[in-house]
Amino acid sequence: MKRLLFILFFIPIFSYTQSLQDLDRKNGFKEFQIGDSYSKWRSQLKVNSSKIWEDGAKSYSYTGNCCQKLFTFPVEEIILRFKNNQLVVISIVTEKIHKGGNHNDYTSWADGKAKLDNLKSSFSFLFGSPSLYSMDENSLNKDPVYQWMGNKVALEARYNYISVMEGDYLSVKVADYNYLRGRYQTGF
Repeated sequence: MKRLLFILFFIPIFSYTQSLQDLDRKNGFKEFQIGDSYSKWRSQLKVNSSKIWEDGAKSYSYTGNCCQKLFTFPVEEIILRFKNNQLVVISIVTEKIHKGGNHNDYTSWADGKAKLDNLKSSFSFLFGSPSLYSMDENSLNKDPVYQWMGNKVALEARYNYISVMEGDYLSVKVADYNYLRGRYQTGF
């Protein structure tokens, strides 16, 4: 009887675990799909002039009404990067967790990291454990980063700590894995 209860309890849990293959099948964020044509989104984009990439890709701020939440986190901005008129990177930036500049809402790195861990748990439920966890050595505050690497799609969730007085936020990137790999291979 105990064995039967054990099996009945764990079968639903195992049936809900996901894998990186599901990340590849999802292939984007909500309505945005890696590989979408620029013309599909053109009427809802504003040029983000500060983001013209060295490989010729161009970034645009999404101005439509889709996707106001990333799980429970309000979305501040969605940036779409196109290379050869194909969507290659979807960047989602949340509203600031702490606004900073006010002694009642000072920025707590530990609290922000806990929010990132909540986000990681949501992605882990969908796509399994992260492929990589690191602290970004290039950021001033060694921002923590989780990554999931599928065969076609890469996903990155990051905590961005600006400063005690300026706040912090979460960001997520969904990218065409071949595009990312190609950007780095040209330099080696």
